[in-house]
Amino acid sequence: GLENLTMIGGTIRMDFNPELESIEALSNLTQVNLFNGPYIQIHHNPKLASLSAFHNLTRMGSLSIQGNHALTNLEGLENITRLDYGDSPEPDDFIGTSLEINNNSNLASIEALSNLTFIGNNFHIMENPLLTSLEPLSNLVKVGCDLRVNGNSTLTSLQGLQNIEDLGTYVFCPGPWLQMSNHPLISNVDPLQNLISTKPVVYDVQNNAQLQNLDGLENIAANQIEFLTIKNSPELSVCNQTNICEYLSDGGMNEISGNASGCASEEEIIEICALSIDEINSTDEITLYPVPTKNILNISLQNGAVIEHILIYDLNGKLVYQLNENSSKIDISHLSIGTYLVSVK
Repeated sequence: GLENLTMIGGTIRMDFNPELESIEALSNLTQVNLFNGPYIQIHHNPKLASLSAFHNLTRMGSLSIQGNHALTNLEGLENITRLDYGDSPEPDDFIGTSLEINNNSNLASIEALSNLTFIGNNFHIMENPLLTSLEPLSNLVKVGCDLRVNGNSTLTSLQGLQNIEDLGTYVFCPGPWLQMSNHPLISNVDPLQNLISTKPVVYDVQNNAQLQNLDGLENIAANQIEFLTIKNSPELSVCNQTNICEYLSDGGMNEISGNASGCASEEEIIEICALSIDEINSTDEITLYPVPTKNILNISLQNGAVIEHILIYDLNGKLVYQLNENSSKIDISHLSIGTYLVSVK
């Protein structure tokens, strides 16, 4: 009975319909009015298997898709490029809109979002256990407030988020929440290396079983971190990024525990940061690169200095590598992942 409907002047909500299998009757819908805060909410329709009825929509306000356990993809949203209300919003005064894709137990693909470039407010993608890739989001450059990627248990990488430039530009965002938690297969956050925050951010990284370092988040300035959580990531051993060192050294609030040696506590990270600074200040003529590294560590000396020996210690003070000759390169691929102290004489 809805086949002739072409425009809706406000909100669409389809919630808790246990027998709803199809919304194809809405396939002629071409416009959802972009004024007065409209949104599309599709929650807890366990038999709904397709959103293809929305294929004529190119723009909408907020979109929330949650608890639709027969949904395997988002086909029908291919033409959506922006989630906003205004026609040409300025970065600091657009009306915020959100995208939430949460708790869809059979959702395996978000390929339909490949044209999305702009989310005015929050972006949450959480608890979708069959979702393996975020790469269709590669055109997304703006998230106005929160970025929460949480509990997508088969996700192996954050690739797809590499073009997001900043958080917090939504004028009513009190402070963004940056969360990357509960991902057993993700080993790094490198795709987030372009990310900055224009407002104080809650930095939340926890329960990532294979995460090894936080290098991809180094561009979030220390003075823009409001609270720091680094917890329960047993392979995480490199936390002495410049922003974390500065934040902790200034007494920033934090919860740090349950990680590998090198990131086990606030005190340990501050100690490693201080050791790194002392080493740099006392040996300006020595350059070690790249840091971190998995294989070859290069050593560059100025003023014609000659290396007599190279010693590498773990954080317990145990000597784990020694080379008694002049060499500009050493192979450390045999060392376990972790933080080490290097002495060059």
